[in-house]
Amino acid sequence: MVRVQSNSQHARALRVAGAQLDLVVGDIDGNIDRILDAMGWAQGQNADVLLLPEMAISGYPPEDLLLDDQFVQACATAIEKLAANSGRCLTIVGFPRQVPAAVALDGRPRSLTNSVVLLRDGQVQGCYDKRALPNYAVFDEARYFSAGVGQRVCVVNDRQLGLGICEDLWDDPYMNSWDTVELDVLLVVNASPYDTTKQATREQLVSRRAQQLQIPVVYLNLVGGQDELVFDGASLVADRAGRIAYRAASFEQDRFLVQIDRGQVRPVTPSRPQLVGERQIWGALQLGLGDYITKGGIPQVIIGLSGGIDSALVATLAADTLGPSRVWGIAMPGPYSSEGSVTDAQELADRLGILFDVLPIGDAYAASAQVINRGTISRFAPGITEQNLQARVRGMTLMALSNRYGGIVLTTSNKSESSVGYFTIAGGDSSGGFAPIRDIPKTMVYKLARWRNAQAAATGQEPPIPQSTLDKPPSAELAQDQQDSDDLPPYAVLDPILEAYIERAQPPATIVNEIVRTGLVPDQQQARELVGRVVTMVDRAEFKRRQVPIGVRISPLAFGRDRRLPIVTSWQHQLRETM
Repeated sequence: MVRVQSNSQHARALRVAGAQLDLVVGDIDGNIDRILDAMGWAQGQNADVLLLPEMAISGYPPEDLLLDDQFVQACATAIEKLAANSGRCLTIVGFPRQVPAAVALDGRPRSLTNSVVLLRDGQVQGCYDKRALPNYAVFDEARYFSAGVGQRVCVVNDRQLGLGICEDLWDDPYMNSWDTVELDVLLVVNASPYDTTKQATREQLVSRRAQQLQIPVVYLNLVGGQDELVFDGASLVADRAGRIAYRAASFEQDRFLVQIDRGQVRPVTPSRPQLVGERQIWGALQLGLGDYITKGGIPQVIIGLSGGIDSALVATLAADTLGPSRVWGIAMPGPYSSEGSVTDAQELADRLGILFDVLPIGDAYAASAQVINRGTISRFAPGITEQNLQARVRGMTLMALSNRYGGIVLTTSNKSESSVGYFTIAGGDSSGGFAPIRDIPKTMVYKLARWRNAQAAATGQEPPIPQSTLDKPPSAELAQDQQDSDDLPPYAVLDPILEAYIERAQPPATIVNEIVRTGLVPDQQQARELVGRVVTMVDRAEFKRRQVPIGVRISPLAFGRDRRLPIVTSWQHQLRETM
């Protein structure tokens, strides 16, 4: 057990500081600087303990960088620098720790632990190794780490402080093991990714654990975007009764200081307000997009503006996040584009103040179609080949502009379309380097657009998204008078089916009963046919989804890391008779 004693009297409340930092995977030198800055701040606040995020030195998740010995050694060297700069405040910081190889349950040796190091007075005071290793959803920790054993308590000013790392707090056996240990406070550092249910779930968990142990719990979380993951911060402190006594900011870096004495918590820094509903989702999208662009050193984004709701929302998000000067909208009218396709795109660009150009694709489309139809295109009504060809000409145009002028193309596909394969791959409307609304269902796209317009109106600004864009029926405009409803159920019906099947993993028969009960589709036979059709579309579109760029994850189950299904399979879900 590590004992850190102060010259101050025991009667003084324990001053616990937390710094939820936006760290960069692999930027070890930069992360050291960010951590040193937080250490200096905590020392200046006369804090006794400073908590920093899980795997703060390496960034999280480092994935297969952990298989690189040079990377792991660089993290170890960073500890030496941080230790040399530590003072009387005990700093607890996460890193990948090299240990003698242990044998995991699958028989593979692991020589790393997911750990925190304890630094004080210029020295390493000890380490704690994570016990519970998540290996579900977006987590693959058993691939890299062995579970920890040994030290899990440190003493500061005669207070016994229990230590935990993220999943430890969720693990009942680990938490129950504290029943025989007298603790004053439980300190937990985290890299817990965001989804729309997570903040409420975390608060309930932290409150329950505080009540279980009858001690305060300090929960420090990472903040920032990393590939498709968003870490929302939203750190928490609960008192011994389970009351949430402090909340840190969501989706931004924040520092806090609380005083803990006899199970009571007194915040020294004011709590930050909770974000809810569309504002919370918008914050996640901004952080995910902003960090992907900024950390990647990307100068600008290019967006195909169709006059529709998806591209309008992506452009608004990009302008809010990066500033209008870094957003370039391109309208590409084709043979079947309505007049509003260009005028609505122009109005959106004017309201946002972004760069805007119109590049008609009619000639390029006709030339391409003539090649594949051997000059007989005028004899036939356009079918799916010609529709996809228009999307691919647009995708080619955007990618060529990206090549010539720099920047990245933002894909505007939403989750509803990705789920059922309603998009064109291989250079079509799935072209691009990042898909900000990939995990946003179509119905939520409209909610976010209306919310963003209402936010502007409430502050006396002109709403960015034209009302005509909100009012028009969704359409890819790849054929005469085409609408999404020609090929898909109404999104108000489709999205609940998709949510039940994908995110809640409900059997098709259960979904049928649910949509009949809720009145979405009152007729049982129609409901069976519809659910069967939607499920088949989802299953058959796996190969297409694998080719869509990554995007911000906001749901409890997104495509990509969360959901891994074979592309080539003969399995089909059966609609058994409902009860």
